[in-house]
Amino acid sequence: MKKRFYLTVLSMIFALVVWAAPVTKERAQQYAVAYFTSMTQRDISMKSMETVGTGSASYYIVNFYPSGWMIISGDDTAKPIIGYSRTGQLSYDNMPDNMKGIMGEFAQEVKYIAKHTTLKNAKWDQPEMMIMADGESVDPLIKVNWDQSEPYNKYCPMGTALVGCVAVAMSQAMSVQQYPDRPVGSKSYRSANYGNISINYDEQKAYNWTQIMSGANNYDEVARLLSHAGVAVEMDYGEDGSGVPMSQLGRIVTALTKTFKYPNTVRQVRRDTYSGNWAQLIKNELNAGRAVIYNGLDSKRSSGHAFNVDGYNTDGLFHCNWGWRGNGNGFFSLDGLGYGSSFYDTSHIIVIGVDAGNQSLRSIDLSNEEIEEGLPIGSVVGKITVNGKDVTSDMNIAVHGTYSKSSGQYQKVPFTYENGLLKSTEVLVKNRSYTIEITVKDATSELTQGFVVNVTEVRDLATATSLQYDRTTKMFTLNTKNNVSFTLKGNDGHIIKSGDLSPLPRLEFSRSELSDGENVLNLQSPTESLSLTIKN
Repeated sequence: MKKRFYLTVLSMIFALVVWAAPVTKERAQQYAVAYFTSMTQRDISMKSMETVGTGSASYYIVNFYPSGWMIISGDDTAKPIIGYSRTGQLSYDNMPDNMKGIMGEFAQEVKYIAKHTTLKNAKWDQPEMMIMADGESVDPLIKVNWDQSEPYNKYCPMGTALVGCVAVAMSQAMSVQQYPDRPVGSKSYRSANYGNISINYDEQKAYNWTQIMSGANNYDEVARLLSHAGVAVEMDYGEDGSGVPMSQLGRIVTALTKTFKYPNTVRQVRRDTYSGNWAQLIKNELNAGRAVIYNGLDSKRSSGHAFNVDGYNTDGLFHCNWGWRGNGNGFFSLDGLGYGSSFYDTSHIIVIGVDAGNQSLRSIDLSNEEIEEGLPIGSVVGKITVNGKDVTSDMNIAVHGTYSKSSGQYQKVPFTYENGLLKSTEVLVKNRSYTIEITVKDATSELTQGFVVNVTEVRDLATATSLQYDRTTKMFTLNTKNNVSFTLKGNDGHIIKSGDLSPLPRLEFSRSELSDGENVLNLQSPTESLSLTIKN
């Protein structure tokens, strides 16, 4: 459920010290207790403290009386808080495996940041929880805490193979929607450990979602759902671990849309190729009542980990459900530790759009969230689509800034909607960011989702251009700057297609359109040219 908080901002403590240093146990304890006291509005004392890392601490785990825990960075160049929970206790040994994988990334980033900067992160001088006057939050959407072992693996091979974190994350996301009524189709594949695995979903009885949500009959119906999800993604089952290759995570989308009848708006998004605001993308999903399936590669790049993100708080942290019987669930930073772009952005892939498809308005997308400085009024930022399709005549579209409680009005932004496009209403200046909200209304419902539009400096054609290939759809997508024309030529020099990239500086084409061998995509702006070679 989405909530608005109108609370008084707590006082801030300002310090003059700006040079960074490793964080001692005493300093970590002081910060954790001060923050947790501010957040819970009750007296807090520390129960235990654990140091994680060799040499200097990568991070500290602080447990509180009577319950609750917090993970604190081991160097003050990084943001202080990595994660916390108001309930339960935590130790490194009892962390879920997928949580350990993500924590390994944080540990590596703490060391990286400490090595590459000497400036202290300003948040170390703000041990009270900062509650924004117009802040919003979404309470955790997932109401279950499932696991991979007994009794949840009852219907996995031999009744002893683990469920697999991908199947748990998929199924917990489906539990929010309590959908589908039953799976469809069939699946057959060969498992390295168990030979041929096959199932005819059409012969399966309908799901009893009441029993699934309550865990009735020793989680028998839950185990059936988890098994169905695992087979649908061709789970590589094993008693010591079950998984799906990171290169094959597209199977999740296929399973949800084919086997479990979710709409085609379910899709996969890679963090390292997503040009928009990552946190805002996830917030949009949660605001719409959809849990996110989050996949990350561990710090050693040896295995992947899947879990759910299903809520967020006013302090910019996201609620993670690790699929480990609730162990380790809490609020975490998904945006790194405050050092800007680093290796933390790589190998993070989410699956979004997981809803039952019974809402007329499910998603709003903006094709591009960057625009160069100095372009004339009326220049196109991006195309607006609803439910993955073009805006229709029965929809009313409004563009505005975020709502300010103090003024009682939406903030003014230099953008407007026109014929399916977001356009500028003034000449924009570089290095500015605008948080906008797009509201869509139809005859029965209303949906608002947020975006962050960045104004960049003028870039040369090569810098502004990217070409991506989706192995699942076998489609190429070119993004470039405004006022560019293109010519796509086959191996023998014949023109496959050509034209102006207008009104959007974007081109999509299928691999099937290309000729065998080397194809050339030529781009031409008023002052530059660029050639890209595509081998087919």
